[in-house]
Amino acid sequence: FSGPHGPLDLLAAEWIRQTESTLWMACYLEPRGPVAIELARLAVGGKDVRLIMDADASRRKTNWPNFYVQKRPKNGRMHHKFMVRDGSEVLASSYNFTQGKGNADFMMSVKSRPVVSKFRSEFLRLEKLPNVAAPLKGKKATNLIRAAKRKAGKNAFISQVEARFKQRGFLTVRETAALRKIKKKK
Repeated sequence: FSGPHGPLDLLAAEWIRQTESTLWMACYLEPRGPVAIELARLAVGGKDVRLIMDADASRRKTNWPNFYVQKRPKNGRMHHKFMVRDGSEVLASSYNFTQGKGNADFMMSVKSRPVVSKFRSEFLRLEKLPNVAAPLKGKKATNLIRAAKRKAGKNAFISQVEARFKQRGFLTVRETAALRKIKKKK
């Protein structure tokens, strides 16, 4: 348990750091602070990292890598706050993984197979919900960059986006929207 300024973000980050191969996370709000840093570190390190977040919860566009997705359940908000590590352990919490202050929250780690199985099943169910926003990859991304270049000619923003796309293999939601806006200009 933690009071208003407790160490839950540090405990969650340490728990994430122990991931060997896979980390699946379902959360309402966009992770921030130590939790976000550890998620990014895992993704860059080639681990299977999947993040599902409620579509309405993010108050700003994000630049999460390609494991970032937003989902919108049909009957309300996705208010989950759990992680499944390596398919064998769950971290469940009332904590939003955002370095929030002012709430008394709990967090617990569970290794019970039946419990872990329920959380794995719920995560897989959530993954099947329709994406509200997802990164653009492959030919669609390449074609959008080309179309924006044709419309705008030499453009520093497009060059930067193209360089990032070549490096990481996808366009963020924000980049996709900006390029589409350029493409539509007369």
